Amino acid sequence: MFKIYRYMILAMALQYKVILPPLREAGLDLCEKLERLGLLMPEETVVLNPQGSRIRDAVLSWIAIEVKENGPSNAGLLYGNSEHEVMATLAALRGEMFSFHGNAFYPQPNTWAAFMTCLVDLYCMLMIVTYPFKMFVPLRITRFHGFQPFTVLSVFLMTLCLWGADSLTYVFSSPFADRIDTFNIDALAAGTEQTLFASMRASFDSAKRNQKPKELPRFISLST
Repeated sequence: MFKIYRYMILAMALQYKVILPPLREAGLDLCEKLERLGLLMPEETVVLNPQGSRIRDAVLSWIAIEVKENGPSNAGLLYGNSEHEVMATLAALRGEMFSFHGNAFYPQPNTWAAFMTCLVDLYCMLMIVTYPFKMFVPLRITRFHGFQPFTVLSVFLMTLCLWGADSLTYVFSSPFADRIDTFNIDALAAGTEQTLFASMRASFDSAKRNQKPKELPRFISLST
């Protein structure tokens, strides 16, 4: 059961390896990094490393093999009809993992991003050049000699709206990057790991939990 649990955490780490900075920075040494984290054994690293881009699928197959060897056919840890349910869930999980990066995290085409950036810069340049003439305040009514407050304020607000939105678009195009004010997936990964551990560990204490006490507990009356 612990091996299946470890393989499930390993599959989750491989799923998020492109958005977890420590795993993304490992590069070609990813399997060695996972071995140092305790998610892989040395003999498993030798087998998994040549899998290339299909190491996640290989780990899911390892889970299926462990379930098959410990299911009802070999009278292992898993009983009942759980073997078929696990296989169906693994097939669905493989599809969800495939669509995770394929649909939600592919950026817009570079041509579109370049054109929109050029368009925003062009608008801002036009405002910087033309607004001093549009918002010009005559010298006879201005309080500060040569200072144009309406021009400065209007240019600042308009360029802030356009260039600010452009900066946010650039940041949100890679929301899991290792920068300030971006989404952090570490808490989600750690929470999922804790949930898996609690769920798979729950049945180990069934005998102790169902053990009858030697004597009934004594309760003290609140009236006394």
